[in-house]
Amino acid sequence: MLREHIDIDKLLTLRRTILKLGLSSNKTILPYDVNIDRRKNISIKSTCAIIGSSGILTDSGCGHEIDGHEFVIRENLAKTKSFGNDVGRRTDLMTSNKALTEVLDHCLRGVEVDCYEEYHSRLNALNDAYFLIITFHDWQKFDKKRFRKFIGRARNEKLSLDIRIPNKPIKPVIRALWSLKNDASSGLMIFTIATTFCDRISLYGFYPFHIGPHGDSLPYHYYDRGTWKGVHNLESEYQVFQKLHNEGIVRHVTDKCR
Repeated sequence: MLREHIDIDKLLTLRRTILKLGLSSNKTILPYDVNIDRRKNISIKSTCAIIGSSGILTDSGCGHEIDGHEFVIRENLAKTKSFGNDVGRRTDLMTSNKALTEVLDHCLRGVEVDCYEEYHSRLNALNDAYFLIITFHDWQKFDKKRFRKFIGRARNEKLSLDIRIPNKPIKPVIRALWSLKNDASSGLMIFTIATTFCDRISLYGFYPFHIGPHGDSLPYHYYDRGTWKGVHNLESEYQVFQKLHNEGIVRHVTDKCR
């Protein structure tokens, strides 16, 4: 399916453009502690699935298809337990934005914190997956201090996370690349980076509308009802993904898989 849809030559042209911007995986997914013996840079992958959190995934039946990719990327610790039939169960790389990283810093303070057990369990379930704090250098010193506190707490808890950070701020570069009015979401950021090491990408759960393609009502997230909000340019990003899909550069899944 991916081989039929993806025009690898067009993907390679986009990859060259993004590499020139300094967004390769060996610059944007670096080990936080260079003294720790961790895996080498991410090698080229034949197929990658990137999973967003849109309610479009509810009852999609896409889980088996997602897990069939060589490399699976998820964002902001989105839940998979109890949702595997729709979103899959595997995770090779998980991103964390500013808001989530601050929540994790709070929740890992100790067992007396109400959210400790939930987030400790969800982080522990990642095993040795890459854990990318994707906006590490895009915030002020105070925020970086919070990020470092979380990393310290994760190590104290002996969580086997391979914590990664970019080598520089990447928001302005990605915002300019896709001509956005506001900062890119973490989904568009990790997609942009993934084009440098994934030959064929499928996108799931990137659908920022409350009405589905067939007129059905959708929740904000597949794992909760949530609240519809407009922090990023999600509709503009959707148009970016659709354009790339129509050009054969990426496969943007917006319907059921069964």
